Amino acid sequence: MTTQKSIQKLINKYYQTCSFEEIEHLRFFILDDNASLEEKIKRYKNKQKLINSLELIFKEIVVQRNELAMENGYRDYFHFALDWYGISEKQTQSFMAESRLVIKKIVSRLPISGDISKDYWGKYSSPNLPLVIADKNSYAIPDKVYTFLESKNIANRETLSRIELKQYPNRYFYTDLDKQRKKVVVKCNLESTTSVGALSFAHEMGHALTYLKMIDKNVDPESKSSYWHEKRAILTEMEFEDSLETKVRDANRDRILYQFVLTYFEYYIYSKSDKDFANLYAKANRFCYPTKDSSNPFYVLNTFLVDRPCYSAIYSYIYTELLSRRA
Repeated sequence: MTTQKSIQKLINKYYQTCSFEEIEHLRFFILDDNASLEEKIKRYKNKQKLINSLELIFKEIVVQRNELAMENGYRDYFHFALDWYGISEKQTQSFMAESRLVIKKIVSRLPISGDISKDYWGKYSSPNLPLVIADKNSYAIPDKVYTFLESKNIANRETLSRIELKQYPNRYFYTDLDKQRKKVVVKCNLESTTSVGALSFAHEMGHALTYLKMIDKNVDPESKSSYWHEKRAILTEMEFEDSLETKVRDANRDRILYQFVLTYFEYYIYSKSDKDFANLYAKANRFCYPTKDSSNPFYVLNTFLVDRPCYSAIYSYIYTELLSRRA
């Protein structure tokens, strides 16, 4: 019988093979936008044995997760996880029907011009438009977002003072709830001045403000699903996004395509019989980006797939729901 404990053992094995910090470093080292294609290939080949080892362990994790799902009466882990997150089968059907049009709309508006390298969508690349376009504005955290929240009467200084900020240089920001002190702690990179960093921070503010409202009403935040919480965070994030210049906003939609890639990839690996994951990851990238990659093994350098399985689907479903309503 498969258990969460047996899956956790495999996850531990994954990080014993290569630590979280080492994987993050390796990801940026191989996919470095400043490196030539030849240099990226050389770096990959030097680490190919390690990447192959991670692939094997990741595939074991997928097998065991699917076994766990089927033992609990689900057809696969993708649907098992989505049910746990509070997402219905009807929402999955809506996503599959509407996401293609949303993706097409986002891609058509990406501010791609001749000054962007021809290798941008090429092999061994990690597209990140917000870091490529010329944006001279500074988006200091927390000031830029706090000013916006106050101007829109989303929060006042008294409420914001109950949110504790802690420096966290990781690219993933997150929010912790301190029920005893009736406070929330947002861990984020306070040195970031980029628009994508400010958007991530606005997302976490959505979480933090929701937690505080629930605490004040004596409602347990854990009584609501992950989907419910993420939708409120994304609504705050999207409100802030609307305040950005059109070019900057459109470039930052690149982050949404990234969530679509992970969602489709996890849908493929958990629900399809094809076990060539590098092929399936390339397929997911081709579905969302104008790339011609036929094989892409770099999913193993994405720790989100290991630590938060199928969680990207929550973001993708919400973005699809919200953006499908917009012109």
